[in-house]
Parts: sequence; structure tokens; C-alpha cells
Amino acid sequence: MCCRKNSIESFGRRKALVTSEDFREHQADYFASAIAMPKSTFIPLALEILKSNGITGGRVITGIDWEHDWFAEDEFPRLIAKAYGVSRQAAAIKLQKFNFIVAKDNLQPSLF
Repeated sequence: MCCRKNSIESFGRRKALVTSEDFREHQADYFASAIAMPKSTFIPLALEILKSNGITGGRVITGIDWEHDWFAEDEFPRLIAKAYGVSRQAAAIKLQKFNFIVAKDNLQPSLF
């Protein structure tokens, strides 16, 4: 099996892949998300959803209150999943990869 070592969409962080099954699943999910949710349309849509829900700063931070946690864990991924016809889990992963959903303990400067 031959896989790219660099990221198609310039993701900075990598998930710890323990088994070869984890690695294969991650590669399949990553490839599918890049095809199903292209960066060129994903970013503007995610920013518009945040704005329309009154969230400023280009991301939602979890671990602050239940409203932000609910939005990040349920509503935001559901809206993205509906727009692209993907699973909520795939949408949530992509939102986290692009730092649209960030845990309070993992704050980094916003990319947008």
C-alpha cells in the first residue's frame, strides 16, 4: 500500500493511528472528505453557518458552556452533513481539522 505522506488540504495535526486498520480507515475517511467536501466550498459555508448562528471569530469553542458544546457537537455538523450529503461524523471531523470546532484546552490562533 502506498499513501501520501503530506496532506491534500494542508492539515497540520495528525490523529494517532495505532493499528493498520486505524490507518486504512483514516486514509479512506480523509480521501472521501476531500472529495465530498472540497475546501473551496467548505470554508465559506462553515463561516456562513457560524455567522448566521451569531458565532464570531470564525470558530466555535467547546468547553465553555452547554450551548456552544451543543452547537459544536450536534447542530454545526448536522448542517454541514445535510449540505454535502455526508455523515455527521465526517462533517465533525472536517470541522475540527479546519479549526472551526476547537476545544478550550486546545486553542490556537484562528486560520480565518
